[in-house]
Amino acid sequence: MHFHNNDLQNGVYFYSIISNGKNLTTKKMIVKK
Repeated sequence: MHFHNNDLQNGVYFYSIISNGKNLTTKKMIVKK
């Protein structure tokens, strides 16, 4: 999955989708950025 600057602004909205727990690794990537 690729993330763009726009995704950072919508990180809160996307965070809900990631809340499923399937992409826990993706969470760490967002936190690092």
